[in-house]
Amino acid sequence: MQRTLVLCLMLVAAVMLATTSKAGAQILLVTGEYRVVDLDQSKNRIGVALLEARPDVRQNWVYVKLETEVVQRHQKDGWIKDEMLKPEQIWSALHKGDKIKVQGGRGWDGSITAKSIWF
Repeated sequence: MQRTLVLCLMLVAAVMLATTSKAGAQILLVTGEYRVVDLDQSKNRIGVALLEARPDVRQNWVYVKLETEVVQRHQKDGWIKDEMLKPEQIWSALHKGDKIKVQGGRGWDGSITAKSIWF
């Protein structure tokens, strides 16, 4: 009886540890379109605002990690070409006022860690 109780408690503790460690990194998945307001290359972050908001006021930060997938779309004469960029190349290709689509996770402080960025 005691052996069964100990095994059940250990199982419950293991499940609780497994679920709480994953939830600490992000609390909400985010997919949205934003306008670039500011570029902060030294801290690997992009200042963004919603498209309908004022284009000169930053509402949030989007953090670019080494694992972030960056895609730049080129359109010419009815043809569309998607070019995969390295995360460090985003700083020379992206400009204030550009529209971007971000997919990632929102942290406890409201910032967004980008899993992928398209522009």
